[in-house]
Amino acid sequence: MFGTGRCPHVIGVVNLSPESPNQDSIAADATAAIERARRLAELGAEIIDVGAQSSYFGAPLLAAGEETARLLPAIRALKNAGFLVSVDTFRAEVAGAAIAAGVDLINDSEGFQDPAMIELLGRWGGPVVLPFISGATPHDPSPFNFEDPLADILPFLRAAVERAIAAGLRQLLLDPGTGYRYPGVTPAEKERYQRKVYDALPQLRDLGHPLLVALPRKDDEARTIELVRLIARHTEFVRTHDPSVLNAALEPRKRRVR
Repeated sequence: MFGTGRCPHVIGVVNLSPESPNQDSIAADATAAIERARRLAELGAEIIDVGAQSSYFGAPLLAAGEETARLLPAIRALKNAGFLVSVDTFRAEVAGAAIAAGVDLINDSEGFQDPAMIELLGRWGGPVVLPFISGATPHDPSPFNFEDPLADILPFLRAAVERAIAAGLRQLLLDPGTGYRYPGVTPAEKERYQRKVYDALPQLRDLGHPLLVALPRKDDEARTIELVRLIARHTEFVRTHDPSVLNAALEPRKRRVR
């Protein structure tokens, strides 16, 4: 989506799912979505990512029609206001409605495993985020591979890329999935897992596509900044509920130029 300029590029989150545990990013309607998008843009966001179905494993599953009804007014308002818009969904029906409304990027939170989604996005041909997920869906998770995360992540993403290329897609962003929450995983365990993945980002770059990584937020600001700096060295895109986290990590340092 971006050929030149500063990076990592920032994807800011506008959350249309009040069931989400990320309460600070929730917008109740299209007007609130615009207000939040403008704040995100002031902090450096270049793309606004909207989602109406929480990927949190404990969140209720909405009907596709309800998810779509939450999304479309916000998408239309954001596009009319001139924003680049990404939609986070694992339903082909919802993705199709978002594409018809003019969305610029689809973040398939099911990891490009649904044949209906693969067919739809192949026909569309636009840029797609392929995230690693541990399990069939974000709502049906399997345990992390704590000892060797890449033993699961690499083959999963290779297979997703093969499916995407076979479907005719060429604009792919790869996400190692470190932003998902899983049951029974303590914050300390998750951070150890994340550190292993962040250390291995250069190996994921060898898959030949830009990387997108969700920025972590830890209780300790110094640890957050350390992790964000590690991510920013090897990643073209970051997804965040709070771009000031990236700004704090990279200032007074300059962002790297692609």
